[in-house]
Amino acid sequence: MIASSGTGDPATADIYRLKRGTPKTMKVIFAVDDSKYSDYALESVSSRPWPTGTQFRLLSVLELSRQSEEIHEKLVAGVKQLLKTKADMLTTLHPGSQVDTRIMQGSCKEAILQEAGDWGADHIVVGSHGRKGVQKFLLGSVAEGLLGQAHCTVEIVRLKNAKSE
Repeated sequence: MIASSGTGDPATADIYRLKRGTPKTMKVIFAVDDSKYSDYALESVSSRPWPTGTQFRLLSVLELSRQSEEIHEKLVAGVKQLLKTKADMLTTLHPGSQVDTRIMQGSCKEAILQEAGDWGADHIVVGSHGRKGVQKFLLGSVAEGLLGQAHCTVEIVRLKNAKSE
């Protein structure tokens, strides 16, 4: 069995061989927020068959802002509930897999890259908001940043017929 990791470009992909009968456990990070784009990405990719034993990590990143401790606690509680709901769905769809959740604070792109590197992720899944032009330039693109800097495969899922926000 031959597997590829890296950018997806065959010319630059790291190729490694797995011994027959020794399956590699996949580690997949889903970047989760409360948008319809994130929901679609999670539903779309999780509906595929994944090898038994795949490890899924649902990651939500809270960007740092100046807010009261009370508001911060409510925000964290809401994110925990969102992640629990998504984790339950994923566990139902893939009962032979491991699902965990994680909340980080900071820049979305940097937090996702750090977690993917620290955890040894094979695959990152993000939803695309479909921003273009000046809006993309001003707001930046987490997905584009991940594509250029991640050590593993990055899958960007775009909601069909979505207009940019």
